[in-house]
Amino acid sequence: MFLTKNPHDAKDLFQELCFKILKHKDAYRSGTNFPAWSNTLLRNLFINGFRKKIRHRKKSKEFMQIDYWRASSCENTGLLNLEYQDVENVLNSLEEKHKTPIMMLHQGYVYDEISQHLNLPLGTIKSRIFLARKELKKKISLEN
Repeated sequence: MFLTKNPHDAKDLFQELCFKILKHKDAYRSGTNFPAWSNTLLRNLFINGFRKKIRHRKKSKEFMQIDYWRASSCENTGLLNLEYQDVENVLNSLEEKHKTPIMMLHQGYVYDEISQHLNLPLGTIKSRIFLARKELKKKISLEN
């Protein structure tokens, strides 16, 4: 309650904490301070959830603006199609080792799933996605 200030959110957060503790019970070292360990997990869950809500709000706002723009414009979607083609061209210009992980991330896979699917270490996946994002930003800024 001291984090969420809402009983329903507090229950959800507690449930997530219990799930996380059970999922990562092997990470807990015997003899260490369990309340401190679980409190750290709780705080991190809350912060990550808060950040996710902020990102979701921003994306929702952007999508609402796009939908408004589409609704207020005529049926001609040529400009939008060209923008999609530009993004697709930039994605296709990436090396395959960078393109596959970032496309899987875009499709909704999490880092662990991508790592397992491609049989690569988690650090390698994170590095390739970082490099792919960096390359995409560079190429997109050069085109504009």
